[in-house]
Amino acid sequence: MHYSFKSRLVILLSISISLLAGVACQTFDGPPQASLVEATDGILSDPAAPIVVAFSETVKADTLSLKVIAYDTTVEGALFDEDADDETELNVVFSHDGKTGEQIGGSGLLDEGRANYVIALDSPLAVGAKWAVIVEAGLADEQGNRWEVRQHLVFGYELQCAQGSGTDKFPSGTYFWLVQVDTPVPTQIQIWAAIEVDPVTGKFVGQFTNADRHPDLDCTPYDLACKSSEVCRLLPEPECVAPSERAGTVDEYPDWGFNGEAPTGYSFSVQGCVKEQDDGSVAFANAPADINVEQPPVDVTGASFNSSFSLDAEMVLRGSGTFTAEEVYIGGNPSGAGVGTHAERQVPDADRPEGLPPAPAQED
Repeated sequence: MHYSFKSRLVILLSISISLLAGVACQTFDGPPQASLVEATDGILSDPAAPIVVAFSETVKADTLSLKVIAYDTTVEGALFDEDADDETELNVVFSHDGKTGEQIGGSGLLDEGRANYVIALDSPLAVGAKWAVIVEAGLADEQGNRWEVRQHLVFGYELQCAQGSGTDKFPSGTYFWLVQVDTPVPTQIQIWAAIEVDPVTGKFVGQFTNADRHPDLDCTPYDLACKSSEVCRLLPEPECVAPSERAGTVDEYPDWGFNGEAPTGYSFSVQGCVKEQDDGSVAFANAPADINVEQPPVDVTGASFNSSFSLDAEMVLRGSGTFTAEEVYIGGNPSGAGVGTHAERQVPDADRPEGLPPAPAQED
């Protein structure tokens, strides 16, 4: 039987469509996907409540091993037991070994349907810090579909202002912040913060203003002649540096002035809560804020600073924590979420830069 070219083409197309339809009808059966129950955008409401990890399908119990950790990573995003530095290690607050059944830091229970794992920690986790449930590689379902990599379930706790939940351990005042942004572009952001706190509710309002190196510090007493393209840095030791030179620690704040005026400067308002924790530290969290810089053109939406503050041996109030942003726009183009860490300290009133924008008025 003779078929024309057109007829042969129709037959081939029909066969191809049938094959593709058959492939499309096949259901992909992947390994069990883990998630946190009652987490909204990675936020849980009650640090005293059990942590519930849900799985998209029944899991094999002996393949389920997991940890609850303080979520600290390298600049490249690796956990501290994944990097090449032997000095870094995970801060594990709970662990479960599916092979041996050993549990440390609390108790965990896989329900009868093997679709939910409930964790009751020995101690509640701190509000204001970033935590994660790490489900180890090897998790499998009854059909043998297994994960070859870890699953990271990153979370934190909502900090709520309430009558009587305030604290006198985080006073109103001036603070100096160093924000180390890891992604989307590694950089350091220096900020002066004027913060006013309601000691009854813990609610705060703050004005965060861009910090720049002082252009008028004098290095000549130290036999240093700075070029026109340099500025004088006095800490940690006198040196002529580029204006963009990063700060080493927050204690170098005397070398920094502020610039809140566009186009090169910026200043933005924040509000949030501080709350004393069981260990005496103070958790700090703000409602997501937006940051707009004209030169260079950078816009940040949903910037959040979660921190834990405490007094050091010299009675200086210091904090550290994590930075996140919903999206970073560079030159108007979306470049991905912002992720990083930060450190900060309270600055004596006598060292507050003159003219620093004050905190906004508290709303009733």
